[in-house]
Amino acid sequence: MSSAAADAAAWTGILSVAVRAFTRPSFAIFIDLLTGWVLTPGRRTITRIITVIDPDHRRAHDAYHRFLRAGRWSLAAV
Repeated sequence: MSSAAADAAAWTGILSVAVRAFTRPSFAIFIDLLTGWVLTPGRRTITRIITVIDPDHRRAHDAYHRFLRAGRWSLAAV
């Protein structure tokens, strides 16, 4: 396994401890946002994070904002 693959597997493992706090679609968005937060240089706004993690617009821009505003997840569980 390459170093990058090992790093990705370790990162996913760290994030997986929170899987029970989310629905399946919400967990995917959570992973994207947290990964983007780590990788985004400078000021970390949601819009900047989205440009780093989703440059091909796989998901609608609003989905990330909706996740934070009205998503079905529990901060206490995270």
